[in-house]
Amino acid sequence: MKRLQPTVRNYVENRPKYAGYPFEKLFPDVLFPPDSTEHSGLKATLARDLLQKMLVVDPERRISVDEALMHPYINVWYDESEVNGVSPFWFYSNNNNNGTMPSYCMTVL
Repeated sequence: MKRLQPTVRNYVENRPKYAGYPFEKLFPDVLFPPDSTEHSGLKATLARDLLQKMLVVDPERRISVDEALMHPYINVWYDESEVNGVSPFWFYSNNNNNGTMPSYCMTVL
């Protein structure tokens, strides 16, 4: 909230407060695939937990990308080599396409 402009922050802080709906009611189990027998992290409860952490309005309190990658629901697919792999920038900066995104796109297409 600190990052909001003073007038916006004042507006948000002075709005009436309402009790939120439980995430179990907003996102019931039927909205998710059945719990996996192969991966213990693929459960509706963990999916809801991640959604709840991602849908926080205040960016200071919202889950970070690094934290989300380590969350049990996402960690099933986490591959360190993909996260820390070589950036595609090397391709369009070293292949005679002027190092610009439009020329890179033309090279790929």
